Amino acid sequence: MSETPTPYHTGNELEIALKKLEQMLREVTENPDASIWLRKAIAELWQRDSSEALKDLAILQTLLQAKKKSDLLMLDRWAESATKH
Repeated sequence: MSETPTPYHTGNELEIALKKLEQMLREVTENPDASIWLRKAIAELWQRDSSEALKDLAILQTLLQAKKKSDLLMLDRWAESATKH
C-alpha cells in the first residue's frame, strides 16, 4: 500500500510566481528613483544563471559592506582632523 507522492509544485504555482516576478520587475523599472545601474543590472540578470548571480551578489554585498565601513571610518577621521584645526 504505497501513497501517491504529493507534487512539490501545485497547478498554478508557476503562473503565480511569474506574475509576482513580473510585478516586482515593473515596480523597479518603472520607478523614477531606481538608478540606471540597477536597471542595467536587472536587464543583464536575465542573461545569467540565477545561482551564479546569487553567488556574485553575496560577494558584492561583502565588498559593499567593507566599503561602507571604510567610508565611515574615513569620515570619522576627517571630522576628527577638522576639529583639531
